[in-house]
Amino acid sequence: EQPPSVAAAALGCAPVDRAVWLATPLHLVAGLTSLHVDRRSALRRPAAELAQLAASLRETFPGSGFDLHPLAGGDLLLSGHAQSGHATTIEPARMLLTPVAEALPAGEGAALLRRLSSEIEMWLHDHPVNGERVRRGEAPVATLWLWGGGAPATSRPAVPREIDAAAFGSDAY
Repeated sequence: EQPPSVAAAALGCAPVDRAVWLATPLHLVAGLTSLHVDRRSALRRPAAELAQLAASLRETFPGSGFDLHPLAGGDLLLSGHAQSGHATTIEPARMLLTPVAEALPAGEGAALLRRLSSEIEMWLHDHPVNGERVRRGEAPVATLWLWGGGAPATSRPAVPREIDAAAFGSDAY
């Protein structure tokens, strides 16, 4: 199974039969001619901040069909409409020093993810979470990088969640 489907099953409350993607909070670094990701770009956020982002997305985009679910490791899970066609996405850790333009979703289903990513970037630009981060001297969240999955989450964990966390840690997948 894809990592987002595994994370959705472990979460236990994400909708079944909806497309899911991991949504990693990223700070993008501006170069002279492009944006890129460096070793400090992945921003693992505390649970309270993830919950605030999830609630804010529901308020800002009511009826969009998309929802964010906080994950214990500092990422989010995005659930939404199943996309038409497969999109190839890249895990943020594999994008180090790669121009963002070269890592954007590709393939038949990429248009949905690219459009949604643009909306997310505009939403985050003046978001109160980023205002607080800047006041604390931290890098703002430029985007939620959508990767993996796209297929519906169709299963639930067979073992209790606390056992999963003890055995496998709190990584998103």
